[in-house]
Amino acid sequence: VVKSGNLYYLAGWPDRKGYDRIIDQIATSAGLIIERMPPGLRVRDTATHRFAFNYAAQPTIWRGVAIPPGGVHWIEK
Repeated sequence: VVKSGNLYYLAGWPDRKGYDRIIDQIATSAGLIIERMPPGLRVRDTATHRFAFNYAAQPTIWRGVAIPPGGVHWIEK
């Protein structure tokens, strides 16, 4: 990984553990918070709500809530 200002260049293909470590370090240095998501789960925010969409073929648990396959769960911000 090479850094110049706010730009990073990754010249390689790390394994999952290495990739996660690199992303964690870069995000932390930028003041971002990382939330590990279950496979198939995508989250989108609006001004008032956060939506979690389960694209997986099986139920997914997110923040203690079971979201069925193809289902959506939302919370107010």
